[in-house]
Amino acid sequence: MAETGESGAGARGVRCERRHLRALSNYSRVATVVLPWLQSGSGAGAWSSLDDASNVPLQTYHEWTADDMLCSWIETPGTTGAKYDAVYRRRCNRNVDDTARASSLRPLFLNAKPINADMYWPNGGTSYPEHFYTDTPPHVFFAHIHRDAVVTELGDVITDGLKLVLYTCSQDVSPSVPSDLDSLPQ
Repeated sequence: MAETGESGAGARGVRCERRHLRALSNYSRVATVVLPWLQSGSGAGAWSSLDDASNVPLQTYHEWTADDMLCSWIETPGTTGAKYDAVYRRRCNRNVDDTARASSLRPLFLNAKPINADMYWPNGGTSYPEHFYTDTPPHVFFAHIHRDAVVTELGDVITDGLKLVLYTCSQDVSPSVPSDLDSLPQ
């Protein structure tokens, strides 16, 4: 993914993620460890896990397939709130023989995150940004290490005046620190 020259909803998400990582560097009790994506091969053509032993634990993956009912949910916009139609671009694979053939891991599975109207709603909830389907992410993994932190029941982490809310099904997106913070175990 290019560092500059991006535009549209996908670029806003990338810039937001970079701002998030930079902002965390302002907190002395939070350290972020980033494992960057290593460029592999000649750089020409599309990325393939079949040729990349640096970024993914396995090189060979297998396609998924679905029955007619699940395919109808995927191919018909708005059929289900689970947004299968947006994730898979309303394309479904009914050929069970495809599951037996080795294939590359698709970049979508490296970039994807839950589509949620309250948190992440790209392209009006109809599809991910185009680069999710074609480009590898900027990093393989990142982890935040917190010293002297409190973890709430929902998994939010509070330390050094910072409340880090993880992207989950039941996040508390209020920026305020709980009033009973002193009574929570550390």
